[in-house]
Amino acid sequence: MIKISLYKRLLTVYGIIGKTFGSWFSPIITGLLLLILRTVVLIGSIIDYICFSKIRKGKISNPILIVGNPRSGTTFLHHYNFSQVRNRFTAMANVIPICCVTKNY
Repeated sequence: MIKISLYKRLLTVYGIIGKTFGSWFSPIITGLLLLILRTVVLIGSIIDYICFSKIRKGKISNPILIVGNPRSGTTFLHHYNFSQVRNRFTAMANVIPICCVTKNY
């Protein structure tokens, strides 16, 4: 496996973008903005890890499973439950559509 330094790869990409698009300044700005974005996400992840360690270690004792056919009101029910103050822990990311679980025969 050939090992190429990060600096050499960045310099090569910068040269290709500059020659192809004729712009030598905007790739630098874009790279800096992406670096700032990654730094903010990293800081947020560290803060989440520190502040929400109790939630991450907790166990769900009585989960609620909502199963239904498409267009039968399951999404409405989920949004209604999410709108209640005491049920703020639910999120769409925790919902697995039934089409992902079952096979069509």
